[in-house]
Amino acid sequence: MSTFRHGGHIYHNWNLDNPETRAELESAIGSEAAAGIIMGEERRARIEVIRDALAGTDYKAIKYAERQLSDEEYAETKIQRQAWREEINALEMRAVKEGGGG
Repeated sequence: MSTFRHGGHIYHNWNLDNPETRAELESAIGSEAAAGIIMGEERRARIEVIRDALAGTDYKAIKYAERQLSDEEYAETKIQRQAWREEINALEMRAVKEGGGG
């Protein structure tokens, strides 16, 4: 469920995964504004998924920092974590460029 602000109004508990809800949103605020909100919500959801994935590999980063994993054992995780951070950065930069914040 999403909560967002548009045109001085606050919209609470909208399920933007539901096509009927998306249509209702488009009717209420217009197609272009709705597309921007939906895109922003999808971007925030993707960032949340990536952050969860990063958190899921934190234990490996800690083990590596404590020298309990070798460079070889940590290499794949290190590459994946860097790719995830780069994706988050790109998504956040796109949000800033589009005026939608992070």
